[in-house]
Amino acid sequence: MTMTPSDFAALTGLRVGGEPISFDSEIYRDTGALEWFLGQAPAGEAETIHYDQFKRFLHGRAPDSELEVEQMARAYLLYLFGATLYPNKRSTVHMSYLPTLYDLRTASRFDWGGAALGTCYGFMGEFSRGKKATAGY
Repeated sequence: MTMTPSDFAALTGLRVGGEPISFDSEIYRDTGALEWFLGQAPAGEAETIHYDQFKRFLHGRAPDSELEVEQMARAYLLYLFGATLYPNKRSTVHMSYLPTLYDLRTASRFDWGGAALGTCYGFMGEFSRGKKATAGY
């Protein structure tokens, strides 16, 4: 029996359907954009951010402006994407999701549930073929 999009939505509370998630696979090269999105550019020039770097963005920091509140919200959402929707063994999240968080008021219109379901299907497929010892989620 396969998990359907309706099953996944019922279990996770994520709507399956919506606008396609826009990616910018080169955003990690644009330090100005990263500073605008997150308040500071992550260390290094990698395409991904390790979860530990989010402590630097969020821990013990009180926002001084509405822009900083939005930057902290983007950093937290990006962390959640990596830790819950698109997990990997490296404990990193790809920065290419940042453009979908440009306007936080409209971020819910994207198909986060469909993308997470696709990730779940990938984990289940690898597990069922014996390529992974665990099934991810």
